[in-house]
Amino acid sequence: MLHLLMKSRQQHQRAIILGVGSAEYDLYCRLESGDKYRVLFFINDDPWSHRTKIGNAELRSPSELVALCKNRQIDAVFYCNEDNASELP
Repeated sequence: MLHLLMKSRQQHQRAIILGVGSAEYDLYCRLESGDKYRVLFFINDDPWSHRTKIGNAELRSPSELVALCKNRQIDAVFYCNEDNASELP
């Protein structure tokens, strides 16, 4: 029973953040410090940053978004800007 409870606590929802600006990085830090989400990817259209990392999340191109959502079983995709960033989890 304890094993099942511990396993359920360790399950985080997988997330992607669209963009790599300061608002997105702040959102990433909030999500990573919580228990609900783990950010796996940032989506960024700069080709020179493709497959680099910010924290534990890899930067990927916009053309990969749909495939990442399907193949990595993404639960949430976040888009934020300076105006709505504080309203997100």
